Amino acid sequence: MANLGLKMQEKILKRQFSDSLGGGHWYMDKDQQFQLDIEIAEIERIVKEFKEKFADGTSDADNFMNISDIETLWSDLQHKTNNIYSDMIHKLISEVDESSLIRKKKESTMPKA
Repeated sequence: MANLGLKMQEKILKRQFSDSLGGGHWYMDKDQQFQLDIEIAEIERIVKEFKEKFADGTSDADNFMNISDIETLWSDLQHKTNNIYSDMIHKLISEVDESSLIRKKKESTMPKA
């Protein structure tokens, strides 16, 4: 997903989450959407910061970044974005109404008479 735009990643995550619940529809309320928008903006800021630092470190042949600096920059990018994605997915999962899932599971496992 690294090369996809953030909005496309959001749509894919929502679709995968919906599919994991048996294809049911999943809607966010305004507070959830606002929080997601904040997280997306933070990811965009982190990626922009990474690109700027990388461009600055590779634009001058006399002061070119060494491999260790590039690896550190990349590692920081991965760490920061992974934390945001992890928190976002955790929140989404914790907000699932499990009652309908439990009912459906019970119905599917009950012996048929």
